[in-house]
Amino acid sequence: MRISDVSSAYTLTNQLQQIKSQQTRLQDQLLSGKTVGRLEDNPSVANTILGSQAARAKLVQQNDNSQLASNISQSGIDALGHVREVNKLALSIAETDDASGYAMSAANLDTLIQDVMATVNSKYGDDYLFAGTASGSSTPPFSYDEESELYVYNGSGDGRSFEVSDGASVSPFASDGDNQAILDTLNSMLSLRNAMSDGDPDALATATDSLQNADDAVLDSSSNLGMVQYRLEIFDSRNAAKYSVYDAAEENATKADENETTVMLLASQNAYSAALQSSSMILQTSILDYI
Repeated sequence: MRISDVSSAYTLTNQLQQIKSQQTRLQDQLLSGKTVGRLEDNPSVANTILGSQAARAKLVQQNDNSQLASNISQSGIDALGHVREVNKLALSIAETDDASGYAMSAANLDTLIQDVMATVNSKYGDDYLFAGTASGSSTPPFSYDEESELYVYNGSGDGRSFEVSDGASVSPFASDGDNQAILDTLNSMLSLRNAMSDGDPDALATATDSLQNADDAVLDSSSNLGMVQYRLEIFDSRNAAKYSVYDAAEENATKADENETTVMLLASQNAYSAALQSSSMILQTSILDYI
């Protein structure tokens, strides 16, 4: 018979530590319900989790972008709705047949024009709602030009877009064409005011038709922003579904089977007990037993 040496003791101790470590890991799985406590415990699962977390973080950012875009487009819709309400008031004023009241009506139209100006030069945060690519400019998009005696548009193009889904970006700002419709509204109201001031029925009729056409264009602009809201809702719904899929994939990748884990733990405990008994018998062997 060969006498146990220090090397054998180290080997036995190492084996006992490995079995004990396995028990601890299995006990943690039962308590947490997850197969992985640390990512380094399982590289394959770690890749799944890290990929899922990155995908979900991107979805969260896209959701934030969508919420911001929705707020901007809704602010635009509200502003254009107010412009249309003012247009209706202006058109009702233009229906008066009392030439003696034209001067008073012109003064009322001045007030309405200033109301529209304040509305269409409004901002959401630091961005002008109706300035296109110049939304961050310090100059309001609409102003009165003394030389031409008309309102002018200081913006240009379409506003910036936001990524709201993979491969999909949406601009929540009014388009360049929509902003031109606002400019037409302002100058039509100005023509209406001038016709009232001049007491010119023919010019009044022409300005009334012009304002009605401009108002129809503003309605179309509002509808365009409404379609932006609809698209954002669709993307939000899709992103929510994607998020749930990634969430479920991570859950499935890390979820521990309670029955299987319990059986493995019992087996590990039995192995540990048997190893202790064997180790005790082997390590008790001494050279004195052979003298």
